[in-house]
Amino acid sequence: MRRWSRGWSRVMLIAGIGALAVAECPAVAQGPPSAPKTETVLALLQVNIKEEREAFELAQTLLIKSRPSLKLALARLTHLEVFRNVPDPVAWLERNLRVDFADDGQTLRISLHGAQDDDLAAIVNAVTDVYLEQLRMRRERKVEELRTRLRAKIAKASETPEPLDDERENRREARVRRAMLELEVAVLRMQIENALEPQVEIVQRAKGAQAS
Repeated sequence: MRRWSRGWSRVMLIAGIGALAVAECPAVAQGPPSAPKTETVLALLQVNIKEEREAFELAQTLLIKSRPSLKLALARLTHLEVFRNVPDPVAWLERNLRVDFADDGQTLRISLHGAQDDDLAAIVNAVTDVYLEQLRMRRERKVEELRTRLRAKIAKASETPEPLDDERENRREARVRRAMLELEVAVLRMQIENALEPQVEIVQRAKGAQAS
């Protein structure tokens, strides 16, 4: 009985020491939850500026960030989680979408910064696709307009009558008119060739690879 009592006393002593050690051990501080990792996702496009640079850059920025363009892009993104609690996605894009040009004047960047990089990449790519589609439609309309004018000039040149030999002055004037028409035809053909060449081509689609 005495041996059992001594054993029980040792157990109680060890338990007391352990409890005291736990009580004296400082608690590990619980810091605030870490902020979600953010990313900058961007698409890169190569530009071929054929007019004054500042005017070109402003025109492209206005086209990309116009409300009709953003609405077209958002129509393809209704499934995204990032817009679930956003009352006005167009206004959100107007505030957060960034459009700028590199110093070399040959690179256009479309980007977004945030935590949901997969959604942001999808948004940037949709905006980029809408922009390129609008440029293509504008180019096609311009080419068709130039071709219409070209056909009219060719028809007019072919209908210009040759003057009689004894009408020297009239013949000189007719030759001048024909030469001017031929020059206009050549200029229109050159304009069509230039219009067929895209001014903007995509180099890299958004992938969300740049961590902040």
